[in-house]
Amino acid sequence: MKRLTEILVLSKSEQRVIVLVVLALIAAALVRHQWYAQQLPTHPTPAAAIKHSPNPPELQDEQ
Repeated sequence: MKRLTEILVLSKSEQRVIVLVVLALIAAALVRHQWYAQQLPTHPTPAAAIKHSPNPPELQDEQ
């Protein structure tokens, strides 16, 4: 078990590389999110322009 935990011990330079990689991934995710957010329409269609289907006729009890 001691050998498995030795894998997790990193030098200072290795820790810096890991931190930089994580920061780069976070930055890439934020840029991608912003890019996708800009692709969506910013102005929703007005409620009057949305055409609703007419309500179905109320069912009458045929008893």
